[in-house]
Amino acid sequence: MYVVQTYTLCDGWINAWRVNDEPEFFDSFGEAVDALDDHLLDLDDNQMDYDRGDYRIHFMEKQSARAWTLSVQDDFGNWNEVDVADHRVSDIINEYILDLEESF
Repeated sequence: MYVVQTYTLCDGWINAWRVNDEPEFFDSFGEAVDALDDHLLDLDDNQMDYDRGDYRIHFMEKQSARAWTLSVQDDFGNWNEVDVADHRVSDIINEYILDLEESF
């Protein structure tokens, strides 16, 4: 799988595009290049400055993305397991802590 990444001063190389809060994956290098070319043409059409060197196509294994399993109890007392992407775990924990603080 391939992703289009852009370089930022704060975070280094990050995934440029996201779908449903997950990186947009391309099946081939060619598809990723075509998507990047379309993006750069849109920037050019809108007369926006860009540097092609700020982008790269990066190969990564989608299956290797870490996920956490979260056990959730529904209103009927049934426990369900939900896979949560690694980058969302801290958000969920922070929301839980805020809910606890508000309940006191």
